[in-house]
Amino acid sequence: MTQGNYGCVETANSKAPLFMVAVGTILIEHEIIDPKDRTTRTAISKLWPVYCVPGITMHLLSTGQLLQSGLSIEGTMDGSTFHDSSGNAVLSALPNLWGSIQVVRTCIIKNNVPNSVSLVTRHPNYETIHCCLGHISDEAMRHISDNVEGAEKICFPNKKHVCRGCALEKLYQCSFPENPKHSSKTLGLIHSDLLELPTLSYSKYKWVIIFLDDYSSYCRVTFLCKKSDAAEAIKFLAMVEYYFTLC
Repeated sequence: MTQGNYGCVETANSKAPLFMVAVGTILIEHEIIDPKDRTTRTAISKLWPVYCVPGITMHLLSTGQLLQSGLSIEGTMDGSTFHDSSGNAVLSALPNLWGSIQVVRTCIIKNNVPNSVSLVTRHPNYETIHCCLGHISDEAMRHISDNVEGAEKICFPNKKHVCRGCALEKLYQCSFPENPKHSSKTLGLIHSDLLELPTLSYSKYKWVIIFLDDYSSYCRVTFLCKKSDAAEAIKFLAMVEYYFTLC
């Protein structure tokens, strides 16, 4: 469960709304009654999003949300049955004493079960969107619903766990300690670095490799079209070394 402020539920007492304080995913084991022959079987399904609302004493399923996820409903005086796009029965509800409220015979499973059927998968949660979009900032995510057609408004939790990907990205490497020793001859020590340009140049160069001679401070910069071209650029050192052996 992810804690946060996910809105409120209106009740008969307008002055005392019930607040949704967390959201998560649950697995349920439930009965499915075939409306044709009234045979019963047991299935395990995954429900998301499931909201935690302190003050509600019953576990409620939203018919509208199930229909928005792509299911269809068939109702009779004996109850209601939800079907997937293939026409298979995936959830059954039976009438009870409250009239408009029907009951699903179910129990919550604490352990994860592979190959469980997802009944509600319309809206991914905050963590899923954050990771799938390259760990973008919350500010950028707030503009998604305004700029993307059909995108739903994202609920931002108040207490977010530390994203491992973002934490690793913000780590920095400690500077190398200064070395008072220097090379005593040309080409005795060569410093090199390979970096990628942020944009493609007019001449189609995307990479740069730099060579710096520690003794003379002579620097050579070579532009590369591909990263693999660095192997050819390094051959320049062999040519320079051969030239100095002749001198």
